[in-house]
Amino acid sequence: MATSPSNVLAVELLQRECHVKQPLRVVPLFEKLSDLDAAPAVVARLFSIEWY
Repeated sequence: MATSPSNVLAVELLQRECHVKQPLRVVPLFEKLSDLDAAPAVVARLFSIEWY
């Protein structure tokens, strides 16, 4: 479940710290209505990060 960009980035960091050879693609999951309402800002912030 994603409520902020940090929820997605934490999973990315975990994969990097564990030296995952073939990292999985990490995408946000907006389950609650409040999360869905915030989704445009969350996705915009994630897409502003060059490597994401």
